[in-house]
Amino acid sequence: MDTNADDVVAGESVPDLLPVLVAIVEQSPFKPRPDGMYSFSAKVPTAQLIPFKRALMRVEAELLVEEAATVRTTWVGLRTPKQREADAFTDLVWRVMNAHPPTSDQA
Repeated sequence: MDTNADDVVAGESVPDLLPVLVAIVEQSPFKPRPDGMYSFSAKVPTAQLIPFKRALMRVEAELLVEEAATVRTTWVGLRTPKQREADAFTDLVWRVMNAHPPTSDQA
């Protein structure tokens, strides 16, 4: 995938985020868990993980702020921290894909 260094998602350049996503796809099958979540793992050098984690934290913070705006009289329906992190991961992946969609020969 050719990426432009100007492509930025959640405050980080797309080329800095891609190594983590590629490692996840190449190293780990997504495994369903009994609680309805999925798990995966990948070994990524810390230098590559840091920008990804910063971006993930920014997206998670956006979701938390959105949730805070909905709290009025009850906590019912709020995500758990793990659910929010999983949603942030999914959102981050979509943002990276939308920042630079694959060409027809990459799909």
